[in-house]
Amino acid sequence: RYGSARCVPGWAGGVAGNVGESSGPESGTALGEYGAMLLDLAELTQTSDTLATRLAADQKRADALEDLLSARKDASGALSDIVAQARGDLDAVRARIATTEKARSAVQAAVQRMPTESKPTDYAGIPVDSEYVAFVVDTSGSMQAVWPRVRREVTNVLSIYPEIRGFQILNASGAYLWKPGVWIKDGPGNRGVAKARLGSVFASSLSNPEPGILAAVRDLYRPGIKMAIFVFGDDYQGTDYDNFLASVRAGVDRHASGGGALRIHAFGFPSPEPSVQRAKYATLMRELTGRHDGAFLALSR
Repeated sequence: RYGSARCVPGWAGGVAGNVGESSGPESGTALGEYGAMLLDLAELTQTSDTLATRLAADQKRADALEDLLSARKDASGALSDIVAQARGDLDAVRARIATTEKARSAVQAAVQRMPTESKPTDYAGIPVDSEYVAFVVDTSGSMQAVWPRVRREVTNVLSIYPEIRGFQILNASGAYLWKPGVWIKDGPGNRGVAKARLGSVFASSLSNPEPGILAAVRDLYRPGIKMAIFVFGDDYQGTDYDNFLASVRAGVDRHASGGGALRIHAFGFPSPEPSVQRAKYATLMRELTGRHDGAFLALSR
């Protein structure tokens, strides 16, 4: 049964030998080359798969980079718009600054062309164009009760005359607080001394400012000066308005020649209770100040 032979196709030289016989060296060489080819094919297949994987990853990375580049281009465009707008705003601000500088220069030039002499102003309706200021203060008992406020109002009035040449303080009877009959030269030192002396009430007077006004006009007023008298009081104990007003007018007229100017102002201090004398004081002071280019100011409590 084993004596028959079968043919193996593909071999040069005819039919192979019987089964069990050695096939010879040629057969082993052919099989080795085929196996190597199979191995090469497998290796190439694996390499191809690896390269495909890498290609896919690289493509994904390239897509991401392209998206990022596109986003950055959009952001760059937006940033360019912001920069352009900021430059426009800066140009507008610079233009406004230039306009403002021109306006400021024009104002400064106008100020420099203005006269250096200050113009008279007013305080609570009281003109403050005088060069000399005298206070005629009622120092009767009722005024002594509000003396701290009297001191404060004297200081307030002086403060609205920053460049006066002199001042003086008398009581209603004509007694001087300091340096009788002459002007006290204005300045911080003398103002301080006057304020200190007002710390205590000086000589008492009656509630009638006529003697004090006449003393101030007689001793202090002279032709060519601008003088203001401030009357401080709360009531009037006199009886004759007409004689009071006529006496003051005569005293002023005796010393008013020569182109000077005299104003009489008055302050009315408050009291806890109204009285006939207080109403008389207010009525009289309104008339007096109206006749002498002044103003009457009634103080509140």
